[in-house]
Amino acid sequence: MIFSLFDAIILVLLMNTMNDYSKISAENTSSRMATVSAEETYFFADNKITNFEPYNKRHGGPFDRGTCDSWYSRGCDPHFYLGDSYSGTRIEEKDMRPDELRAYNAGYAENEADRSMRKDYN
Repeated sequence: MIFSLFDAIILVLLMNTMNDYSKISAENTSSRMATVSAEETYFFADNKITNFEPYNKRHGGPFDRGTCDSWYSRGCDPHFYLGDSYSGTRIEEKDMRPDELRAYNAGYAENEADRSMRKDYN
């Protein structure tokens, strides 16, 4: 098989693109694209919704941050971390996908539903 200079350049560009893609940090891909395993699944049902939706309860994830904001009476401020809370990259509401916003809001609403689930500062 004979390659022209053009073919070689295209091949190098494709290889570099593949290498760049494969170097995307595990933090970005595993945290935002992870499948939900059975032990990490939490089911929350809103009275207005008849179906159940699973949420990943990973520490630092959207559902976890929603519950924490409610627990500490911080108010609703959608965000989450790629990785553990406060040590990973913080993702703000403007950069969240719709499913991540739903998970944050579900965590917040689930904790708000039980008034006893608040930090006691006394």
